[in-house]
Amino acid sequence: MDKLIISADTTDEGASKVVSGNENLQMGENRVTLKVTAQDGETTKEYVIVVTKQEGGPNESTQDGTGEESFEQFQMTVSRRSFTVMAPDASVQVPEGLVETAITIDGHAVKGWVWGNETEHQYCVIYAMNEAGEKNFYRYDLNNNERTIQRYFEDPAAQGAVSEEVYTQLADKYDSLRNDYSLFRTLLIAAIVVALIFMVLLIVSVTGKKKKSSSAEKKTARSEKKPVKEEDEDEDDLYGEEVEEPEDEPKDDLEEVDDQDEDDFQFEDLDDADDKEPEEDEPEEDSVDENAKEDTEDEKYSEFLESYRVQELVRKYSDYIRYPIRMEVEKSRMKEQPEGEEADEEKAPEYETYTEVETLNSMVPIWRKNKNELTDEDYNSFYKEKFFDYSDPLKVIHTYTEGAATYHALLFIPAKAPYNYYTRDYEKGLKLYASGVLIMDSCKDLLPDHFSFVKGLVDSEDLSLNISREMLQHDRQLKVIASRLEKKIKSELLSMLKNDREKYEEFFKNFGLQLKYGVYNGFGANKELLQDLLLFYSSSEQKLVTLEEYVSRMKEDQKYIYYAGGESREQIERLPQTELVKDKGYEILYLTDDVDEFALQMMHDYSEKEFKSVSASDLDLDTEEEKKEFEKQTEENKDLLTFMKDALDGKVKAVVLSKRLKSHPVCLSNEGMLSIEMEKVLNAMPNDQKVKAERVLEVNASHPIFEKLSKLYAEDQEKLKTYAQLLYTQAELIEGMPVEDPVAFSNAVCELMV
Repeated sequence: MDKLIISADTTDEGASKVVSGNENLQMGENRVTLKVTAQDGETTKEYVIVVTKQEGGPNESTQDGTGEESFEQFQMTVSRRSFTVMAPDASVQVPEGLVETAITIDGHAVKGWVWGNETEHQYCVIYAMNEAGEKNFYRYDLNNNERTIQRYFEDPAAQGAVSEEVYTQLADKYDSLRNDYSLFRTLLIAAIVVALIFMVLLIVSVTGKKKKSSSAEKKTARSEKKPVKEEDEDEDDLYGEEVEEPEDEPKDDLEEVDDQDEDDFQFEDLDDADDKEPEEDEPEEDSVDENAKEDTEDEKYSEFLESYRVQELVRKYSDYIRYPIRMEVEKSRMKEQPEGEEADEEKAPEYETYTEVETLNSMVPIWRKNKNELTDEDYNSFYKEKFFDYSDPLKVIHTYTEGAATYHALLFIPAKAPYNYYTRDYEKGLKLYASGVLIMDSCKDLLPDHFSFVKGLVDSEDLSLNISREMLQHDRQLKVIASRLEKKIKSELLSMLKNDREKYEEFFKNFGLQLKYGVYNGFGANKELLQDLLLFYSSSEQKLVTLEEYVSRMKEDQKYIYYAGGESREQIERLPQTELVKDKGYEILYLTDDVDEFALQMMHDYSEKEFKSVSASDLDLDTEEEKKEFEKQTEENKDLLTFMKDALDGKVKAVVLSKRLKSHPVCLSNEGMLSIEMEKVLNAMPNDQKVKAERVLEVNASHPIFEKLSKLYAEDQEKLKTYAQLLYTQAELIEGMPVEDPVAFSNAVCELMV
C-alpha cells in the first residue's frame, strides 16, 4: 500500500481541510497530516495520523524488528461514536498501576492494560483517538453485550495508596455488587409485572361486578312491568330474583322449562332494549377521590386529571425522551351511515365518542438529527412552535460539543426584538434538557446578559435528572457549557458580520444596544469579547462601520478615535465642535444612543488608540506656531474673558478663545471625563442625580461678534453682561439643552433689537 485515503467531514460548512503526507508511504512509520481551517480563515487545527507500513502486510507477522509484539490499528463504533484504537507512541506515558497485555476487540488484537495480575478481566484500558482527533486513554468494557467506553482519568489521590491485593478485593466486591444490582433489577421488573397483572385482574373483576349488578337491576325492572297470570306469580318471581336452590333438592332445568307453558315467557325485542335509556348507576366510591386534594383559589388540582393537561405536561417535559409514552385518549368521530339508508341533508350529523391509544411524545429531538437532514423550514417551524414567534429566526446555531462537557445546542437569534425586551419583565435564558428531559424552562446561567436576546435550548447527558436548582447553580458542567456557548455565539455573529453585512446590520438595529450595555455593565470586563461586534455611524463613510474598519482608515498623524454625541445624526452634523476635526480630514463616529459614550469611556481605547470627544477641551490638533499665536491672543484678551466668566456667575468654569470654531460664534466644551451628553443622560434618570459637567464657553476670535464684545468691554460693560448671557444660552441651544429662563432670554433679545 503506497497511498492512504482519508475521509473527513467538518461541522461548519465554510471550513476547509487539506490532507498531506498520505501518498508514497515508506516502510516504517509515516506521518499523515490533516489541516482544518475554520470559516474565519484564521483558526486552524492540525491532526496527525501515524501510519506504520510493514513488509508482507499486517497479518503476516506479529512482531516488528525489535522483537516486540505488534498490534493492529482499527476503527470501532461505541454508542454511535467512532474511535480509532492504536498503540501509543514511545513519548506517551502510560498511567501507573496498569499492566500491559494483549486484548482482542471485535476480532482485532490490540495493546491494552489491566489492573492486577488476574487472567480474566471485565474492564481494560486502551489507547484511542476520537472523532475530533484527540488521543487519550479510555476505559473499555470487555463485555460485548455492554460495549461502553469512558475516558480514563488517573486519580492522583489514589496513586500508590492501594496495593494489588486490596485492589483485587475491591474489584471482587465491585463485581459482587454489580451482580446483586442485576439481580435486584430483575426482581424489581418481575414485581412490577406481577403488580400490573394484579391491577388488570382487579379492574376486570370490578368491571364484571358492575355489569352483573346492572344486568340484575334491569331484569328486576322488566319483571315488574311484565303482565303475568296470577297462577304464575311465584314462578315469575323465581326468574326475577336470584334464588339459591337447596343442595338436597336438585332440579333439572330442562324439565322445568318443558313443564311450563310458552305463553308464560315473554321475550323482549333486542332492538327495543337498545333504545331504552339505562338507569343511572349510583357512583362508586373511588380511593383516588378520597386522597385527591380539593381545588383552592390558588391551585386547581383537578386539572391534572384532565386528558389534555396530561398531554400538555408530557409534551413539555418528556417530549424528547427516547421511549414512547402512550395513553388512552378520548376522541370523537362522526357516526357512519348504515348501509341501505339515504343520507338526510337536513338532519344534523351524529357523533360518537371512542378511545384510542396515542403516543404523546415525539421521541426524536430535532437537535440530535444531522444538519444535512434538516432544512431551513424544519428549523423555522420548530422555532415558531416552541418559542411563540411569528417571524423566522435571523440566525440558527446548531452545534454539538464533546469533551469536558458534552452537549447539543440549538440556538436562535430572533429577527426582531420582543416588545418587552428592554424592560424588567423580559426573562432571559435557555431551555435546559438532560438526556431529552426538560429540567428547566429558562436557565439564566447559560446566557450572559449581553447575549440575552438568544433563544434556544441545551441538551446534555452530563447533567443528572434529579439535580436540584440549588445544585444546578453551582454545577461545573453548566459553567463550562455557558462559557463555550458564549464563544460560539460571538463566532457566529462575527461570521455574519463578515459574510452577510446586511443581515448583521439588521441584527444590530434590534440588539446592538444590548451589546453596548454589555460593555458598560461589566466596567470594561467584556471589552475584548464585544468590541469587534459594535457598529457606529461614520461621518466620512455615511454608514455603519466597525472600530476595526475605522482604525484601518486612520491617518498616520492621527492620535485618537474621534467621536461626537447627540440625539440624531443630523444634529451632530450641525455641531460647531466638529468643524476643526473635519477640516483636518479626520473621521468622526456619531453616537446617538444614550449608552454609547459611557461604553466608550469604559473601553478607553481600541487597538491602542484612545477615544476622544470632539467637545473635549484638549483636542491637541494645533501646530507649534498656531499654539504660540493662540497663547499670545489669549493673553491680550485676558481681561475681557475674565469679565465674561464673572458675568455668567458660575455657569461655566472658564471663558476661552476657541481653536476649533471656524464659522460659528460660540460653543460649549467640557473638561474632565463627564461630557455634556453624559450629563443630559444622567439627569434624565429617575433618581434625579443632578450632575453637571465642567463647562467651558469658547468664543470664536475671528467672528465679527468678538469685535463687538471687545468694543462693549471698553464702552458699555453692562451691555456686555447681557451679550455674555445671550451667547451662553445660544451655546446651550446648540447642544440641545433647555433654556433655564426663556422669559429673560426673550427680553434680552428684544432689548438688543430696539
